[in-house]
Parts: sequence; C-alpha cells; structure tokens
Amino acid sequence: MIRNKWLFFISIVLFIIFIFMRIPFPNVYRLGTSGDGILLFRLYFVSDVLYLLFFMITIYLFARSLSKRKVILSIVVIILMAVIPHNVVKGYQYTFANGIDAVSFDPDESSCEIDTIDEDNLEVNCNLVLKNHSSKDVELMLNIYEPLFMQDEVSLLFELEDEEAITLMSRATHQIEINKTITKYYDGFSGYSNSSFNIQNLHIREHNKTRDL
Repeated sequence: MIRNKWLFFISIVLFIIFIFMRIPFPNVYRLGTSGDGILLFRLYFVSDVLYLLFFMITIYLFARSLSKRKVILSIVVIILMAVIPHNVVKGYQYTFANGIDAVSFDPDESSCEIDTIDEDNLEVNCNLVLKNHSSKDVELMLNIYEPLFMQDEVSLLFELEDEEAITLMSRATHQIEINKTITKYYDGFSGYSNSSFNIQNLHIREHNKTRDL
C-alpha cells in the first residue's frame, strides 16, 4: 500500500505539525475573526494562506506515497486534521484543565445589543454563554472586544476597572448577562447605536493569566 516510504514519513510529520499548529488553545481564534468553520481556512490573513498551503502539501505528499486507496485514505486524513485539534482541547478541558483554561465560550448563542440613552451615552446589554468544564468553580474577569473587523487596533469594550467579575460553577453551562453604560463615541461603538451584534471575541482574565475566546 505504501509506495514511497520517505514521502509517507514526511507527510506524517507534516500531519503532526499541522495538528499542533491548529490546536485552538489557549486563545481560540485570532482577534477579528469568527469561529465558524472547523478548519478555519478563511483567507483573512497571510497566515491563513500559509495554513491552507501546508494542508494541501500534506495531503498531496500523503496521496503520492500510497500505491492504492489514495482517495479514501486521503479523505480519512482530512477528517482527522479537521476534528483532532478541537477534540484535543475538549479532552484537556474535561480532564486536566483548571481555572480559565477549563472555560469555553459559545459565540453562536451569545450576542450584544446597544441602545442610545442620550447624546453622550450608550447602554450595552450582552448575553453570553460560558461553560466551566473543570470540577472546581472558576472566578474570572470578563471583557468583550469591540465588533470591528480587520481594524488596525482591536479594543476592549470595557475599561480594566469596569471588567465584569464572573463566577462559574463547576461542570456547568452559564448564561451571563452584562449591562453597562459607555460613552457614545467610545472607540468603534459610535456606529453601533440602536443595533445588535454577534460577539466575535471574548477576553477573560484570572489574575495575570488571560485568554481570548
């Protein structure tokens, strides 16, 4: 079945490297991107193009190393490259992770609404879904990145002293409600009055440790 052992060995090494490169931990997604798509090939950044080329080279070398069943085995490898990184994180969070490392965020079930209060102020109401996978409660500080895509500097919605203190009970999914008042022209939010948006990136902090989800 294996026609070229060297190509097979190289493809396996590239496969392992790709898996480690794509493990979404500790930061799940790069800022300014959403979490849709299991392989995350969106071609927003140069690194996305490099990941895609790396992926294609790996599959090509693997297929060339085989003498038969190339299509079926290549599909199996593609599926493994898609599902292993996320399942590695899930397995780690359910077993050894603690503190904010054990926290996951569901962006599909989370959103924010912004309403105008007066000329200077906006009211921000957010509903977030977080899950603590560990066997111990987790206390963290929570913040949200402003909903502007591909900007030069991505800013946080709340100032450091205004971050939301959250306690997540062990092995539980939590619906978190945040209600804040911010100035109308705070960074990128001037164009979001009386509107709603999906949260692309969440920022959590535990002492000096931070994660972007």
